[in-house]
Amino acid sequence: MRLTELIEWPRVGRYLSMFSRFQIIFGPNRRAIPLNFRDAGLWHAGAFLNIQTVREQQNLLSLFAIIILLLVLLVLLQFWQTQRRRKLARSRVRLTAREYQLLFDASPIPKWVYDCESLRFVAVNNAAIAQYGYSREQFLAMTIADIRPLAEQPRLESMLQNNFGGGTFYSGIWRHQTRDGRQLLAEIYSHDMQFAGRECRMVLALDVTAREQATAELAALNKGLEERVRARTAELEIANRELAAANQELEAFSYSVAHDLRAPLRALDGYSQALVEDCSDGLDVTGRGYLARIRAGAQRMAMLIDDLLELSRLTRSEMRWQRLNLAALAREVDAELRRSEPRRLVEFILPERLEVAGDAAQMRILLANLLSNAWKFTSHHPRARIELGAEDGRGVDGAGAWLGCFVRDDGAGFDMAWAGKLFRPFQRLHSGNEFPGTGIGLAIVHRIVHRHGGQLRIEAAPERGATVFFTLPAATPAAALTANAFPKQDKEDSDGTAPLCTAGRG
Repeated sequence: MRLTELIEWPRVGRYLSMFSRFQIIFGPNRRAIPLNFRDAGLWHAGAFLNIQTVREQQNLLSLFAIIILLLVLLVLLQFWQTQRRRKLARSRVRLTAREYQLLFDASPIPKWVYDCESLRFVAVNNAAIAQYGYSREQFLAMTIADIRPLAEQPRLESMLQNNFGGGTFYSGIWRHQTRDGRQLLAEIYSHDMQFAGRECRMVLALDVTAREQATAELAALNKGLEERVRARTAELEIANRELAAANQELEAFSYSVAHDLRAPLRALDGYSQALVEDCSDGLDVTGRGYLARIRAGAQRMAMLIDDLLELSRLTRSEMRWQRLNLAALAREVDAELRRSEPRRLVEFILPERLEVAGDAAQMRILLANLLSNAWKFTSHHPRARIELGAEDGRGVDGAGAWLGCFVRDDGAGFDMAWAGKLFRPFQRLHSGNEFPGTGIGLAIVHRIVHRHGGQLRIEAAPERGATVFFTLPAATPAAALTANAFPKQDKEDSDGTAPLCTAGRG
């Protein structure tokens, strides 16, 4: 090879690089190659073509290597991500396991897990250790039968033979035994689970010893209360029988008074009157005074008997419930009082209507006693004022079931220190010379209000009058209507005579 050829080779190479191997050897553009290059000979072209082929192969190999490298990088990246996810998952599992372990151990409720086949404890929390007194190692070496007394063993065997079907179930209240021999009552809830690859059961044991003791004490108290109620009921039945017997005796006494005492009293009063009318000329002033006293005593005795009979009838008579207008009944009593003393100047203040529920006859007696008392104790005043009204427009309980009424006067009044005596029979705060009466009127009023289920109170001050407050049903009791509580008519006394005196004296 000449030196000029070596010098020209780079130029040839650069020029030939513009053509492919096929074009250089066989292509129609072969003549386009300069002569000086063509003169270099096929050796030069062949050498160049071999170099070009090597370069192409190297490029292909480089490209293949790059692809392989990318694939490897992708595989490594995928492997790294997979490992990272596994690591995070294992970390989460470890964290979750620690959290569940913490929840299990830190729970204030005793818990444990036991193997369903061997019945051995496989896990136990701190609350169970504290409650039963065993260490964790001692627990794990025991079975669930070891914490139960011998009396509970048959029940445990029966429970283990039952198939609860998985899930959470209530096992009832069991008697357990602690390490120091103390027995406690535990309410058991169980849950089947997989633990360390074994069929296990987790147990929650609530100590209900105090609750069961309290329940037993309450049951004992209830039993004692029931016995006391039965005993009290028996006593009440005896008392009711005694009361019924006493009422019968009182009724017999009332009839005895009506039959046996009235006739002698009428005879005494009548013969005294005959002496005054027929033999007064033969009697001096002293004798006539004695006869007057005899007659006055007999008449007062008759009044007392009438009052006793009236009080007895109120106790024995049944109730006839109906709607009543107290204002209308009060107007009737007002008219009677004005006819008895037409010259008195008394202002009666009555509402248009004052409707209550009660027995008409007893309401008439109640108003007659209250208004006649007000009429009597205002008799020393030249002008008087008597009022019947309601405390407000509603029932005293706010629901309309009861109505609060009052009777007010501006008469003599009395000292409230003696108010406790007013509702007892024959108790008086004024002398008979000052205000006549027997002291039975307010006792009758109290009996009537009490039979209607109401309440009674009185307020007064000396020479400033008195006000009697009483409550009555505003509606007919359903029990009275349901029971059809319609009494028999009050009959006259068995001897066919009317009372010697009317009610209304207090």
